[in-house]
Amino acid sequence: MPIRQTVTLSTTPAVAVRWLLPWVCMLRDSHPDIDLRIHASHEPVPLDGVTADIAIRYGDGRWPGLVAEKLFDNTFIPTCSPHLGLHEVAQLPLHPLIHFSSQGPYHHHWIGRRGRKRQKCRGWT
Repeated sequence: MPIRQTVTLSTTPAVAVRWLLPWVCMLRDSHPDIDLRIHASHEPVPLDGVTADIAIRYGDGRWPGLVAEKLFDNTFIPTCSPHLGLHEVAQLPLHPLIHFSSQGPYHHHWIGRRGRKRQKCRGWT
């Protein structure tokens, strides 16, 4: 009987649920000797072979001492309730924003791509 190898993969909850989990059955079928453990957290963990062996994370891939491979692009866009009555990007600074800032803030990138200058906005970090 072959010895099973355990591999711990650390990733964010969103990547685990929306991208990784649908592939787990295929991995199990093609590599039945691997036990995959998924560590879902927003906090990066050491890739020390104890806490985790590999990771899927958001970012630019520049992590000292690690090898990174780009898996896919990610697009962040602002969304709001139509009840706010926003019609132009210039109106965004008038409202507090809820945003994901693990590797961000991404809203500055979005506004910059729309030809707008950065503005001090309520709720922006």
